[in-house]
Amino acid sequence: MCQFLGHETDIIGERYYIVNGGNQPDTLKGLLVSLAQLWGNNNFKFKTEVAVMGPRAVLAAMPLNIKGEETDYKFKSSWPLPVLRDNICRIELEFFSEYFLPLAAKGLTRSQMIWQKTFEVIAYQIWSLLPEFCNCPTDIATSFKSVAMILGEQLGSRKEIKLDILTSLRHLVALNLENEENKVELARYSKNFLPILFNLYTRIQLELRSRAKAGKLGNQKAVL
Repeated sequence: MCQFLGHETDIIGERYYIVNGGNQPDTLKGLLVSLAQLWGNNNFKFKTEVAVMGPRAVLAAMPLNIKGEETDYKFKSSWPLPVLRDNICRIELEFFSEYFLPLAAKGLTRSQMIWQKTFEVIAYQIWSLLPEFCNCPTDIATSFKSVAMILGEQLGSRKEIKLDILTSLRHLVALNLENEENKVELARYSKNFLPILFNLYTRIQLELRSRAKAGKLGNQKAVL
């Protein structure tokens, strides 16, 4: 009975968000908080709410409560991050720049300290959101400049998030071929990204050759 009631509540809430998502933000904020309390951190899935309201409104109602200064490393309020990653599209790139980038930076800084690798996990989860923020963002012309330099710096220095950044750049280019304003804005930074990408490609090729050579020598030693 409880499971059935929960299912019905979920359906009703989903339909309400679809119909009223952009019209009653204050009402929806309260409803979102109530549903989160009802379902709990492990069971509550709010895919529709994220898709309709967007991450800015969702996190205003249900903050991650991560400041980069914690001494409790459980991060019980960080559970929405994977749900956000799978359910955002056509949103403001500016929000990633102003909200998530500072959190990721603090997390990576704290992760350098002993016994604080949990911050590293959080930072990488945050960076995994970037490709979806770059999936047809609504403000490339005004907000790409706020992340361009950081993306270039991190692309050349952090291999753990390299794939996230490359995927994000590919999204931005491939999905804006018909948008002249966005193409012009992205092209402004091509002279900055091309040397980084060429260096990255060269480095990868050298690593592959080194591994291939090491493998060949290893095989020869094994034969001997």
